[in-house]
Amino acid sequence: MKRTGAAILAAMAICAGHVAFAQAPPAAPAPQGRGGASPAASVISPEIAADRKVTFRIYAPNAQAIRLAAGDIPGVGQTTQLVKEDNGVWQVTIGPIDPGAYRYNFNVDGVTTIDPRNHQTSESNTNVWSLMYVPGSEFMDTRNVPPLPKSPTTRLRCRCSGGCTSTRHPATR
Repeated sequence: MKRTGAAILAAMAICAGHVAFAQAPPAAPAPQGRGGASPAASVISPEIAADRKVTFRIYAPNAQAIRLAAGDIPGVGQTTQLVKEDNGVWQVTIGPIDPGAYRYNFNVDGVTTIDPRNHQTSESNTNVWSLMYVPGSEFMDTRNVPPLPKSPTTRLRCRCSGGCTSTRHPATR
């Protein structure tokens, strides 16, 4: 009787071990990340139209309020509110804006952030700004610029603190 009980216990332990190490059913697929099908992947910001109107957009489905801070842009200041669309994208269109380069950022629920869809930035002593360029400026637009003539190779001579003299060629740096 003791052997039968021991055999049953051993069989149960073996079955329990197999159940414990069995693979769990596959989990549901993870939500799409960077480059996935979320609305954030299709957001274009800033979008500069031919009439020099600019549309700023940011994907923030859980945000309560978003402001555009753009002191460089005449008439915008710190109080321009963005409007939330059904897909979680906030946007505002301003302008037309005079040609030139302008800095801006977003204030999302009290937190200052640069435009996540714009890789151009400008840094100051205490801030980082997103940077946009509105074309049409005579002095900033590149037009019919002839190539520069090739200059002869120059040699630089420097004196090291140890008294040696070193000649370095710019092309070999």
